[in-house]
Amino acid sequence: MDLRILVTAIICVLYLLVLLPIYIWMDRKRESVETPGYKLVLSGIFCVLGLAAVFVHDFSIFPLLILGGLILAMIGDYFLVFLFADEKRFICGILAFSVTQVFYIAGMIVLSGIGIGEFIMTILVLSAILIVVLKMKPDFGKARLPINIYTALVTLMAAKAVMMLLAGERVMTLQWMFSMGALLFWVSDMFLGINRFIKKRRIFSTLVAVCYFLGQLMIAISVYYQQ
Repeated sequence: MDLRILVTAIICVLYLLVLLPIYIWMDRKRESVETPGYKLVLSGIFCVLGLAAVFVHDFSIFPLLILGGLILAMIGDYFLVFLFADEKRFICGILAFSVTQVFYIAGMIVLSGIGIGEFIMTILVLSAILIVVLKMKPDFGKARLPINIYTALVTLMAAKAVMMLLAGERVMTLQWMFSMGALLFWVSDMFLGINRFIKKRRIFSTLVAVCYFLGQLMIAISVYYQQ
């Protein structure tokens, strides 16, 4: 068995069956003061994986870009602790995650270039999101502009991920894992938007956590499969 597959399996089992359920349980309790710190620990694990991948691949450009995205995501995770309590810090979190998307998009461009398909798909998905927003009329407040910028970036990131999966050439493990992670990241943000601006429910918080942390884990591990 490929050692990378064995290590991937061990990390995924430990993370998804032990660490993530503990965070979800703590988050559902709400009153747990340890929850924010534990969330940063989970994000820090991604950064450690990303840093190790940089050394494994001798500081090549793709691992460096992904590490940059993982670090900015951890910063964003800190600020999103204040999702409902502090609008200014919430906006800082959006900006940090916007830079994360720039790093991820750049990483995918390094892997497979970029074409018109990604932009067409992005425009179509953004149009659908706009229709929903106009119908629901959520109050974004001062965060409207940062949210609009972030939504465009994360949707472009997801569109690029889909195009990598649909590429005519053989899809390698790296592309598959990274693309699925990117799509889960996008899905988590859609649930986050619903929970923050349309209807606040605990199930949405749980879905955000599962999709986001699983997506980030797949992105972080995918780097080890670079040829």
